Amino acid sequence: MSNSNSRFIRQLITFITFACTFLATSASNAALIHQYTFLSGTAIDSVGGANGTLFGGASIVGGELLLNGTGYVETLGNHIIPTAGDFTLSMDVKQTAFGSAYVELISQGSSGSGFYLGYSPAKTMRVTDAYLNTAIPFPTDGLYHNYTLSVSGNITSLYIDHVLQGTFLNIARGIGGTNTRFGEQFNVNGLVQEYFTGSMKNILVYDTNLAGVAVPTPSSYALVLAGLGFMGITRNSRSRKTISKSR
Repeated sequence: MSNSNSRFIRQLITFITFACTFLATSASNAALIHQYTFLSGTAIDSVGGANGTLFGGASIVGGELLLNGTGYVETLGNHIIPTAGDFTLSMDVKQTAFGSAYVELISQGSSGSGFYLGYSPAKTMRVTDAYLNTAIPFPTDGLYHNYTLSVSGNITSLYIDHVLQGTFLNIARGIGGTNTRFGEQFNVNGLVQEYFTGSMKNILVYDTNLAGVAVPTPSSYALVLAGLGFMGITRNSRSRKTISKSR
């Protein structure tokens, strides 16, 4: 094996080691306590056992939870959002239809002290009953976006696509009341609905604050692959220069 090949292999191993460490470090010190990938065709919590049940027009196809504006998923017997202590919620969401009403992506609890993440008729984010309306725009392009809510002490940070959008003090945690729901508001005597229309996937809950940008995503792996491709192109370019000089 030539010295140049040996050097390239050493560089490749170093890069892969760094990349794997980068992707794993953020979550290595945190426990993933709930995970819904929907890959099994059901609303199974593959980590915490807080399995969900589909209601109304909810369905699961191809690893996506599909909600048509009349259905939702409820984790029967469980509140998956911790009602005390630090946590991180991450979910990939694509809204496909927009009405003039309030809409919730996830909720638990009851009116006045309820936990939820959603948006108002003005298409601005709502972050629990403590922050009914914010000035943060909800994406309306009909594409998938990642929403991450990270709680550290009494400070909560909201990220959209891993970019910090705002911080909030003392959010409502949704103690008691309705169990966690995906795609609908907690139900107060059947009067509150606020259905979501679109799809969801990769709903994750960690037991600590991961600061939003630290939650591993497919884009992180794409960056690693891009790095590997760049190394290959660089090596190929060097090899061509060497051949050209030898001529």
